[in-house]
Amino acid sequence: MEALVYTFLLVSTLGIIF
Repeated sequence: MEALVYTFLLVSTLGIIF
């Protein structure tokens, strides 16, 4: 499930920035 990993990283990054 690479898509799940990338999604998690994306959400985490957005959470840190915003």
